[in-house]
Amino acid sequence: GCLRLEQTNFPGAIDYLTTYTTSHPKDFNAFLLLGRARLNLALEHSGPDKTRQLQLDNARLDFEYAEKLHSTAEGCNSLGMIAVLRRSPGPESVKTSVSFFKLALKLDPHYPPALLNLAIVLQTYLNEPREALEKYREYLALQPVPPQAKEVEKLAHQLDLGLRIIISPRGAEHPSAAPAAPTNSVLPRQPPAPVEN
Repeated sequence: GCLRLEQTNFPGAIDYLTTYTTSHPKDFNAFLLLGRARLNLALEHSGPDKTRQLQLDNARLDFEYAEKLHSTAEGCNSLGMIAVLRRSPGPESVKTSVSFFKLALKLDPHYPPALLNLAIVLQTYLNEPREALEKYREYLALQPVPPQAKEVEKLAHQLDLGLRIIISPRGAEHPSAAPAAPTNSVLPRQPPAPVEN
């Protein structure tokens, strides 16, 4: 099952990991792996939305069961992702996702996916750019350097420029403005989608 998961053969991984978890119902790592396989399958699924939702629901059940056995940052982060990946996440889903990301960070304060996902949700769904920028900076300060550091650095820079307010001195004829982003930069207009583990 682990080999199939590494090969991104998610249906194969699900088959093997389901068989394993049936005979090892107390192995929380196996349920985390099974949830990860189902979540990845849902994320790459391009077919009917109903099938994707079924995979997300099954992944949620696997992660919830793993959390009952042993709480982990990965499980909490994944449950937060699933909450926000629903068809049209409402305020309750967004609130739930934030609480899961914060719980993941309580379990592991330097868990990169939870830091990044919390920043994305704060910026995209809750319109809290200052808090989002703080989380992006925490993500960028992690050692070793996280996988999406270059993209997040560009995004944080763009967000920082948007938040700056320069007040011109009294009597100045031309008010100052925040510097514009270079025209040749490739900064995303929207934050990235939540990231998995």
